[in-house]
Amino acid sequence: MLETDHSRDDNLDDKSTVCYNEKTDSNVEKSTTSGLRRIDAVNKVLSDYSSFTAFGVTFSSLKTTLLVALFLQGYCTGLGGQISQSIQTYAANSFGKHSQVGSINTVKSIVASVVAVPYARMSDRFGRIECWIFALVLYTVGEIISAATPTFGGLFAGIVIQQFGYSGFRLLATALTGDLSGLRDRTFAMNIFLIPVIINTWVSGNIVSSVAGNVAPYKWRWGYGIFCIIVPISTLILVLPYVYAQYISWRNGKLPPLKLKEKGQTLRQTLWKFAEDINLIGVILFTAFLVLVLLPLTIAGGATSKWREGHIIAMIVVGGCLGFIFLIWELRFAKNPFIPRVYLGDPTIYVALLMEFVWRLGLQIELEYLVTVLMVAFGESTLSAQRIAQLYNFLQSCTNIVVGIMLHFYPHPKVFVVAGSLLGVLGMGLLYKYRVVYDGISGLIGAEIVVGIAGGMIRFPMWTLVHASTTHNEMATVTGLLMSVYQIGDAVGASIAGAIWTQRLAKELIQRLGSSLGMAIYKSPLNYLKKYPIGSEVRVQMIESYSKIQRLLIIVSISFAAFNAVLCFFLRGFTVNKKQSLSAEEREKEKLKIKQQSWLRRVIGY
Repeated sequence: MLETDHSRDDNLDDKSTVCYNEKTDSNVEKSTTSGLRRIDAVNKVLSDYSSFTAFGVTFSSLKTTLLVALFLQGYCTGLGGQISQSIQTYAANSFGKHSQVGSINTVKSIVASVVAVPYARMSDRFGRIECWIFALVLYTVGEIISAATPTFGGLFAGIVIQQFGYSGFRLLATALTGDLSGLRDRTFAMNIFLIPVIINTWVSGNIVSSVAGNVAPYKWRWGYGIFCIIVPISTLILVLPYVYAQYISWRNGKLPPLKLKEKGQTLRQTLWKFAEDINLIGVILFTAFLVLVLLPLTIAGGATSKWREGHIIAMIVVGGCLGFIFLIWELRFAKNPFIPRVYLGDPTIYVALLMEFVWRLGLQIELEYLVTVLMVAFGESTLSAQRIAQLYNFLQSCTNIVVGIMLHFYPHPKVFVVAGSLLGVLGMGLLYKYRVVYDGISGLIGAEIVVGIAGGMIRFPMWTLVHASTTHNEMATVTGLLMSVYQIGDAVGASIAGAIWTQRLAKELIQRLGSSLGMAIYKSPLNYLKKYPIGSEVRVQMIESYSKIQRLLIIVSISFAAFNAVLCFFLRGFTVNKKQSLSAEEREKEKLKIKQQSWLRRVIGY
């Protein structure tokens, strides 16, 4: 299923099949980093090592072992991510900071958005697994801080540090599967790290139910602590087959040396070159811009509006200025900008990036406070709310598997993207109808299923189209760019949802329940669910308040889903093959073939 034709347009390293020496190094394309040459050498070992046949398909035993290890790693980190996402609601609630869940998610998304491209470039230079170990250190430190902190500030910091590592896992897993698979199997391969979601959706609910609640308010700490042990062990299982393949390549004299610096460079010059490679100044400017512009949306609300306060105005003004400086830096001064200049004229890249942003933005607005809405407005238990909230990820992963297999036999990814985008509009419309307990929980579940299927048909098939538009040299960087835009959409969506929530909900609750009780419920709503069960007068007013806010959130989500459905028609409908990437000649032939098609085929992509 994951067989790959390694003939490439960029001829990364035909010389990697012979004994490696300085002479060969000088003949290799200069734009190919030592890390990429090492990746190519290891991939050849992974592909050529002993093989077996099953179901009429030939598999490499070492590559299969690595992919199984990647699945196990995905299971552990995915379970940790799902549990962390859920228990942060209870953790914030225990500190009386439930309304700041939106701020936490905004900062997490900002972190994820700014580190993806640097991770991609670092992995091209130093290697995928080497960077994976670096990400593991950050992830573990963040989990330890979150588990041990006595303050909300410490919890916030721990979650952010953990996100630095978790985002690295996601990017590196996608880059690794991209190295090992052909375009026809790329959608399926990229989903291997996420397939465990199918299991975790049902398991995580039980774990969250056992480590969160009012009986033992600090029990949620175990939800962070257990993964300080589990994730490092699963990482070791992943590292072993890859390191073994590196050893075989080195033993045969085919593994290029890892160059940390060029000859004659001082330490200062090496560090500056590294900063240029990952666009460190651009990362800092971009991070500051997002933080200063998006955070005020979630912290300026509450019982009284703070939009006129000096620090809020200052954040937005300074953030806007930094955004303008970032734009100038990227266009004029950055040697390695976020969007490689070679792709500035490629509409496929731009449409895909815009779709990734718009779809995730609309989706995050709907998902941001779903657990709280399920428990307050629908009366669902902790376990039930957790499982329903994870339905999107569950259905997306299931759909990715089916679509990935279908693309192996029907290599036209755009057809699935178009169908998924239209289905997404339908799903959002259903969510608008089923908003509170009186509308019926079965209707909301059905709507989440439709949206999840739509998401599985959109994301990875669209990424496959983007990979078909690039060379292997740029594959990790463009993947990082897609992840960055995805997370920016996540951050903007969380900010918009947080702004609507903080600006409107507190006022609604105070208007219906009075200042004292309304503010108490606004800050820690989960603490009052047993005291005011469904049917009581206070709970009725709570449900009415949450229903009104949820209605506003879904209206915004529907708008963005509709915009995404329009954008999908402008993607270029490549026909993918078994090669790791298309050559420049093949891409031009595909573009010419698409131009000669009827307008209906160009729009739908079949």
